[in-house]
Amino acid sequence: MSRVRIVTDSAADLCRATAEELGITVVPARIQVGDRIWVDGPDLRTPVFYRRLFAATSTPKVLPPTSEQFVDTYTKLAAKSDTILSIHTSGALDGTVQAARYARGYLGRRYDVRVVDSQFASVALGMLVTEAAKAAQEGAAASEIERLLRGLIPHTYCAFYADSPERLERAGVMVEGCIGRKWDAQQCPLLLLEDGSVTLMQRRRRKGTAVERLAEFAGEFVRLRHLTMLHTGVEGQPDTLRELLKDILPKQTVQEQICGPSFGRLVGPAGMALVAAEL
Repeated sequence: MSRVRIVTDSAADLCRATAEELGITVVPARIQVGDRIWVDGPDLRTPVFYRRLFAATSTPKVLPPTSEQFVDTYTKLAAKSDTILSIHTSGALDGTVQAARYARGYLGRRYDVRVVDSQFASVALGMLVTEAAKAAQEGAAASEIERLLRGLIPHTYCAFYADSPERLERAGVMVEGCIGRKWDAQQCPLLLLEDGSVTLMQRRRRKGTAVERLAEFAGEFVRLRHLTMLHTGVEGQPDTLRELLKDILPKQTVQEQICGPSFGRLVGPAGMALVAAEL
């Protein structure tokens, strides 16, 4: 059996049962609003938390896991593993992958720690982590799992819309073409998390609400193996998107969940996202 251990951060939006079943170690971020700090975890993925988050006068901040947290995690796992594969949120969105790389450098050659920038966040990251953990349980070597990830990343997609460009800017995400623009929650542009960065999605269709265009995005795939709706459970339109997806993709199973605050702070209370993976 492989002795590869999988590590990720809480932005992967994994449920506790999945992490425990697959032996995934989740290093938590922290969420700061004013003087209040929460340790990120499944309990923060509720409409109640998001109403409190978005009602605050202070801008929510994500405090990524520290290098000290990663050093401690890697040291504990090294005793029962040959290799640690640490898979994290896009380095363009927060400092998690940088902290993991610093921890790896600090430990030097004592342990075989490999840090992977997934180029994604939220469920898209969680899907990659889950596939890596399944491969590890099946006995795959670290190099094989890394090749698996390199093959999956180009076939993974995350499209979303945010309720305002200011929300993206406050989160430190500067999207070319969005700076200085104004939009409402219905006519805002679609955004794509691609190659680790957030970009404007260039689509043929210029009309229609953001929800309609998000559904259209899903309908363009020919061989979907996974599709998940993401929202904050506050002001989005999951019912509308759910019905549109049923019409466009009647045979497709669509999962749905409330995203974690690392991603929720980008989309805002009225924003929504779709995560898709091709065969």
